[in-house]
Amino acid sequence: MKINTFNPQPTFKVFEPYHLSLGAIANGFLFVTGQVGFEDNGTFPEDDNRQVENVFRHLDRILEDAGADWTNVVQMRSYHLDKRMEAQAPKILEEKRKRMPEDQHAWTAIGVTHLMPAGSLVEIDLVVAVDAE
Repeated sequence: MKINTFNPQPTFKVFEPYHLSLGAIANGFLFVTGQVGFEDNGTFPEDDNRQVENVFRHLDRILEDAGADWTNVVQMRSYHLDKRMEAQAPKILEEKRKRMPEDQHAWTAIGVTHLMPAGSLVEIDLVVAVDAE
């Protein structure tokens, strides 16, 4: 089985020290590493909504780099620092609806006590169906 990886810039710069790929395709699925809300310069805004916007921008880049799109998202998981889930949900829904007007995917939201790197307030990962090679 061949595994193809995707690491678009500038999103990849923040993850480079962790020795991982932002996305990997195997057996007809693209697995997207959880994306956090940093700006392109690597800093984290303190605003929850801005971090959510950044997360979706990073996800857009990874999907595009992998030749995939939001219409084939099978599963989305979001991780919310402390008790921010309810505050972040409206912005996540807004950003999601811009990209996926239909509710064709599964979504699990999880509250956590810590995200990495420090400064992260929200993280989202994806599983996406793609054409098998």
